[in-house]
Amino acid sequence: MAPPTAGPPQWTGNARYDVVRRIGEGGMGVVYEAFDRERGQAVALKSLLNFTPSALYRFKQEFRTLADVHHLNLVRLYELVWLRATRSSSRWIWSAAPTF
Repeated sequence: MAPPTAGPPQWTGNARYDVVRRIGEGGMGVVYEAFDRERGQAVALKSLLNFTPSALYRFKQEFRTLADVHHLNLVRLYELVWLRATRSSSRWIWSAAPTF
């Protein structure tokens, strides 16, 4: 059975990000609505779903490709971040302006 695309978060955040809810999931990652304590604002976070070298490469490439694109129909990307909590819960994410 496939996991739900929206609903309660599987990841609840860290010291910087307070995850509010899970917005959806695609082939590469999971998108969360969160509050960024450093920015003092709501953000959308995309987290890499399955960590492999090739998946990480595609995840970073997606961020780099979209980072300098500005269009009304695209989210504004903020930063690419490596969050290391423990060996089993580390993750790559990128943050973006929310559209929710």
